Amino acid sequence: WTDVQAVASFMEQHPAIDPQRIGIMGGSYGGYMTNWAITHTDRFAAAITDRCVANLVSMAGSSDYPLVPGEYWPGNPWDDNQEIWQQSPIRAIRNVTTPTLVIHSEGDLRCNVEQGEQVFAALKMLGVPTRFVRYPRETSHGMSRCGPPDLRIHRLGEILTWWSKHL
Repeated sequence: WTDVQAVASFMEQHPAIDPQRIGIMGGSYGGYMTNWAITHTDRFAAAITDRCVANLVSMAGSSDYPLVPGEYWPGNPWDDNQEIWQQSPIRAIRNVTTPTLVIHSEGDLRCNVEQGEQVFAALKMLGVPTRFVRYPRETSHGMSRCGPPDLRIHRLGEILTWWSKHL
């Protein structure tokens, strides 16, 4: 998180960049970091969270990624989920004011589509400008790189449209 803040601070000071028009985007872990950033600061003019992680408690039971508590996974979600909950961006979603595009594939087994649905539903309920772009079950976690060409082109169009509108 400190590295994201450092990059944003650097960009805000760069003479060729309008600090009021800086966005944040990420997929998978980058989607998690995007969600974390928008729940902890309002410094970004817009955000795109792609195949994201938002709720580590629910992800523990819905991802194809193996749980290895103590290695990369923060604790055991069935014994004590407080540490995991504290590291879940959805916990602080009420803080978000950043317009956010959510992109997710129904066939994503790594970061299940319910992760993106939680972000989108919460932002809608909070009145934050948001849009959910959902791709069909035939797509996967790697849709942005190896999905059907027409859907990859569509995704890029959605991204450009969101940036054009909000930056």
